[in-house]
Amino acid sequence: MRRAIIFIFSGMILGSGCAGLSSRMAPVSFEDPLTRLGVVNVPPNTEEQAGLVLRLLPPAGNPQRSTEETTIYAGVQEDRGSLIKLIQHNTETYRPGSRPDTYVVHTQSSFQGLPGSILEELEVTRRGEIVKLILGKHDAKDGKFTITDWTRTSVFPEPRIKIGDRWGYEESMALRLDSFWIEQTGESPYKIKATSRLAGFAEVKGRRCAVIETSADQIQTQRFKVLFRSLILYIRAKVQETVYLDYKTGTVIARIAKIQSYTNAVNAGVNDYSISQTVSYQG
Repeated sequence: MRRAIIFIFSGMILGSGCAGLSSRMAPVSFEDPLTRLGVVNVPPNTEEQAGLVLRLLPPAGNPQRSTEETTIYAGVQEDRGSLIKLIQHNTETYRPGSRPDTYVVHTQSSFQGLPGSILEELEVTRRGEIVKLILGKHDAKDGKFTITDWTRTSVFPEPRIKIGDRWGYEESMALRLDSFWIEQTGESPYKIKATSRLAGFAEVKGRRCAVIETSADQIQTQRFKVLFRSLILYIRAKVQETVYLDYKTGTVIARIAKIQSYTNAVNAGVNDYSISQTVSYQG
């Protein structure tokens, strides 16, 4: 979801109609993501009742491919908004990290029907902590984003957890924009504070998964100069995410993310409320 947010954000800033994507006014309506993914909730078995150790592990085979389908309603008023749809294809490859408990994941992403790509390379632990940012850039049609700093604490706790257990993590990322049309005059990293819980268990495409629900708040301030006019954007978002983790292999099978975002720029008359839903799956 974060990649989609960056892409939409670049389109808003660059004034390119979400970087070339078409849109139309429509009533706010999302498909049922559980039906879309074929999720079947199941009661915990004996092993799951005793508690599980949750980890993110590099898969046995390379590369791993996934698809993210995002539906966005921008400028929502009276339950209607500007409908935009994104289809993002991701390819991940893995290699050993600098420590026994880490590995490096390289991700290349592209948006269907649009030029440009996103490249990311991170060294992470099996609990999801970012140890090192190696590469992070997004080449869009009218500008380039570079991730200059990216940190994240462990997304999973160390001990075994049971249904209802809660834990938290924090994430921060700074972006630099290079564009002929826009001068970035100041930035603050986006910051996330998240709370997760083990909500239960489900079968997704025949694979038994732990269901992890996460609520997060995101805030960010960006300052730009567009055609000699200063622009200060205040961005905040509320995120609700559900991850289906095959806890035997440490692989995320599917993910659902719902975001409510608010963008405000008093000196430019911008006061936008947007809603989005992303459905991610392997393949």
